[in-house]
Amino acid sequence: MRWPKRLGSYRRVLLPVVILGFVSLAIVSLPLFDTESPKPLKLHVDPAHQQRVHEYVQSVLQQKCRPGNARRSLLDRLPASGHVTQPFLGSDAPLPDDLFLFPPPFGFRGLRDKLEDTLRLLPRTEPPRPQQGPGACRRCVVMGNGGILRNMELGPLIDRFDTVIRLNSGPLGEFSGDVGNRTSIRVSYPEGTPRQWADHDPQPLFVAVVYKAVDLSWLSAMINKHTVGLWDRLFFWQKVPDRIPLEPQRFRLLNLQLIRETAMGLLQYPPPQRRLWGLDPVREDGQLAERGPSHGQGHGPLSH
Repeated sequence: MRWPKRLGSYRRVLLPVVILGFVSLAIVSLPLFDTESPKPLKLHVDPAHQQRVHEYVQSVLQQKCRPGNARRSLLDRLPASGHVTQPFLGSDAPLPDDLFLFPPPFGFRGLRDKLEDTLRLLPRTEPPRPQQGPGACRRCVVMGNGGILRNMELGPLIDRFDTVIRLNSGPLGEFSGDVGNRTSIRVSYPEGTPRQWADHDPQPLFVAVVYKAVDLSWLSAMINKHTVGLWDRLFFWQKVPDRIPLEPQRFRLLNLQLIRETAMGLLQYPPPQRRLWGLDPVREDGQLAERGPSHGQGHGPLSH
């Protein structure tokens, strides 16, 4: 009889169809899962503590600005390298061999062609500006998206900094009284980027951080105003924005040498080691993870 042979051929066809069906169901179901954090609880803030924080921020803003102080401080902590790495990669960026020693987020190993395609969409890298004259020194503040500033009413003071750098989906809107409403630079990876854009500065920069190969595809789609492909969406662990309302010249790509130098140079972590299922990106104390920055990180110290 030929029935067993036909049954075997049907099974070979049925298995891919079932797998494809499950994949399609997963794609359709993704919008059903909402990973947004619940509304924060109202927190009581000690008035004395609030006053001390306000006085500290005001003292930072009133101090004499020291041009080049941050660069000198960084160089003191990086005696081995002796230089400050260019923070962004642009269309004319040199691609040294050590940029490809490790996979993301410590490098672009195995992604040279994809990286070069993405860089063609980005503007040229800007040379360091000489810090001369009264307006050369700029005060910067780095804002995370934790709740440490909730009900601190620091928004107006934060907006007085020359450069406001926000990480991931650090909120504005109803929280602007606590965190300000200005954004000079937003640094994020796809899953951490706000799905509803709330930065209304006329000239903000969006700096993309790559943690996996598909992040480069997402960045290219955002620059070109294209839709992220269904296949690419399977590799994100939560919904990602479909659009970032910025012109192509406002996008930047973080140089992953910065993450590598921070992890292995400043923090003295050992290089990631190979394991059965690829690299082990998480160190023994759990401080490093390939998945991406935590959404619960607090606001960084105010500095200039």
